[in-house]
Amino acid sequence: MPTWHNGSMVVIGDAAHATSPSSGQGASIAIEDAVVLAKCLRDLPTTAEAFTAYEALRRNRVERVVAHGARSSNLKA
Repeated sequence: MPTWHNGSMVVIGDAAHATSPSSGQGASIAIEDAVVLAKCLRDLPTTAEAFTAYEALRRNRVERVVAHGARSSNLKA
């Protein structure tokens, strides 16, 4: 997904970045997303800035977790 937000809509958790079931990280990542998004909404003056900051803060970690889960799935196959 190229971006996790559009206008007044933002996605978190599996809606933005589904993890491999074998990684066991789906719920944890979604909770982390929710906490970071809440802090961005609290601390930044506009939703657009909050959504952009949320994605910037989360994307690298999430992509690493998703990639690790994919590698783990391939090893088990």
